[in-house]
Amino acid sequence: MFWAQLKTSDLDAATSFYTDVLGWRVDVASDGPGLARGTFHRDDNGAEVAGVIPLSEWEQQQGEPSRWMPFVHTPDAIAMTERAQFHGATLVEPAMPARGNGWRATLSDPSGADLGVWEPADDREHPSVDGPRGRPGDLAWAELQTTDAYASRDFYCELLVWTCIDDHPSDRFLGDDIRFVRSNQPIARLRPVSRSEVPSASRWLPGFAVSDLETSVDQVVALGGTVHDVPAPVADERPAVRPITDPTGATCLLVGLSRDLMPAS
Repeated sequence: MFWAQLKTSDLDAATSFYTDVLGWRVDVASDGPGLARGTFHRDDNGAEVAGVIPLSEWEQQQGEPSRWMPFVHTPDAIAMTERAQFHGATLVEPAMPARGNGWRATLSDPSGADLGVWEPADDREHPSVDGPRGRPGDLAWAELQTTDAYASRDFYCELLVWTCIDDHPSDRFLGDDIRFVRSNQPIARLRPVSRSEVPSASRWLPGFAVSDLETSVDQVVALGGTVHDVPAPVADERPAVRPITDPTGATCLLVGLSRDLMPAS
């Protein structure tokens, strides 16, 4: 994944929570047109990890929830949205300028999960994709929880030229532990779920690396967040993840550091 953005009903509460749990620092810009928005950085080297923006008053009136959404890189946002629609996606927000940082758009895949696409102004991918990963605070993983595993697998493999690896292959049905791989590097999991397990399914969740998963989980609870069991768990799950919901209602993953998140040699 290239980037992640948090839309939140409480900017102050959200930034305080994530800076404590993930060791980020945040820069919030309130000047210029539109709503105040911020950027989360890794504190050790200043690398940008994610963006944060408050829900507008209209979105809150419409009952829009706080939510995380990951973005994938594309060299051409308009072409990407056209291809996505050809493969069955719905265009949520058309490609538009991203405040001098390129172009971005939002799609809903055939199973109903929203995903952003971003064409950076400098056409370079974010370090969390091609550079060293698996450091605390990195956007190191992502997970698609979907109610239609077959449609989701085919859509992303065709649209993004990802390889799909089924760790428990069967001639009769699609397995329950499927990883998306690019350039021999696992980047995301496809997890089949039912609506009873994840009421808001289907959805994409970004995953952020932590050095000690259990310690971070305890910290989430102490700071007013909620920790969830993994839906449809699989044996020997790699990497280890725990879904969490922040005090404003947005859900993401904490990802335990492991060799699976390190660059391929």
